[in-house]
Amino acid sequence: MKNHSVNNHLLQTKLNSATLLGLTAVILWSLSALMMVLTGNVPAFMTLAVSSLLTCFYYVAIHFLWRPVIPAVARLNTGFWVSFVGIFGYFCCYVLSFKLAPALHVNLLNYLWPVFTALLGGGLFFKVARLDRVFWFWLMAAFIGCVGLLTFSHAGEVTVSENAHWGYLLALTAAMIWALYNNLTQLIQAPRGGFFYVFGLMGLCAGIISIVFESPIIPDSREWFGLVGFSGVNLGYVAWEAALKGNHMKPVLALAYLIPVFSTAILIVFLGASLTGAFIVFALLILLSSVMINRRNTRQSIQQSS
Repeated sequence: MKNHSVNNHLLQTKLNSATLLGLTAVILWSLSALMMVLTGNVPAFMTLAVSSLLTCFYYVAIHFLWRPVIPAVARLNTGFWVSFVGIFGYFCCYVLSFKLAPALHVNLLNYLWPVFTALLGGGLFFKVARLDRVFWFWLMAAFIGCVGLLTFSHAGEVTVSENAHWGYLLALTAAMIWALYNNLTQLIQAPRGGFFYVFGLMGLCAGIISIVFESPIIPDSREWFGLVGFSGVNLGYVAWEAALKGNHMKPVLALAYLIPVFSTAILIVFLGASLTGAFIVFALLILLSSVMINRRNTRQSIQQSS
């Protein structure tokens, strides 16, 4: 009886620890869009270079002060290159989209990635999931929300620039790249614990692109806060990986469903945006579709892994 009580206590401790780490990752990822807004006039690839290299610094600190998170040797296998191309491509499009178009619209379009993940994984390119009537319902809702958001709605946080359509396209491309990356990692094992090397190479490549094509600026205090905050968002990968390590997935994954909602709510409060009725309706269609399809994808992943 005593051993049973001890085992229950240990299990509850692991669950609480996993939930706390998962919540940390959710909070960090929910702040991503806000931190991008705070980077202000810092050029896109300079933003990516500085934030990626700062992330590497955080990894080193965590490695020596908390737990080992940096493999002794970088394994430059297929999984590493899939992760690098997927993450670097995603962040390039993500950062550029925020520099070109209104943040609220871009953020919502970016969160179509669960829809694309299910669509691609359900038979277009991969066969790692099944598509049912519920999925097609939410896919149609997402499509209506996306078209409506770009055609009939306007959120009054900024004046829409003439390059906004490129920002919208890049946001959708970012969502598609992340969906492809998610499906590929179902087939090719990603470099578990190797994100330090991925972000290091990202920082190097983005830095070279920035030096060649961009005019550097000296960030002000607010922009530095955004750069440091955006780099801190990447630590969500460390917290998420640690949370999933103990195989207590369900309470952790349940937290991730609402990241699009949290992220959008934070942006609305910070920007003080005056929202039109059309924007609210189409935003809700996208958010609900993202949450429900992400929930569906997660359930199928758990069933396949059990």
